[in-house]
Amino acid sequence: MGWYLFVERLISEAQERGEFDRLPGAGKPLRLAENPFEPADWRLANKLLKDNELLPEFLERRKSIEAIAGRAEDLLRVHDRQYHQLTAECSKRMRDLFLLFPDGSQLLGFLGGLPLEAAEFGRSRAARPPAG
Repeated sequence: MGWYLFVERLISEAQERGEFDRLPGAGKPLRLAENPFEPADWRLANKLLKDNELLPEFLERRKSIEAIAGRAEDLLRVHDRQYHQLTAECSKRMRDLFLLFPDGSQLLGFLGGLPLEAAEFGRSRAARPPAG
């Protein structure tokens, strides 16, 4: 923090003396059109792309990939919500069905291949000893 305070003090003192008042280009926007880190052999190509509102191929491909990924995420959210709604409805109906058969053993054949919590509910009911 020592250097930061020292530099801030130097800047404040220079401002008070008016050393920043009449700098060339004062009040004008900075020209940031040129990238000082851009390789010289890329400058013309990048300028042509920018002037024609185009992107380099790798950026166009990236935008395309991002768009597809975004659509995939949207679909996943929609389908995930629908999956959970449907499995909840199926589970509710399975629970209602098990209420008709107190020991549940008659329904075990119907449970194969159901990846639902109701199937587990049914299996646990069938495993319990009959109330009696």
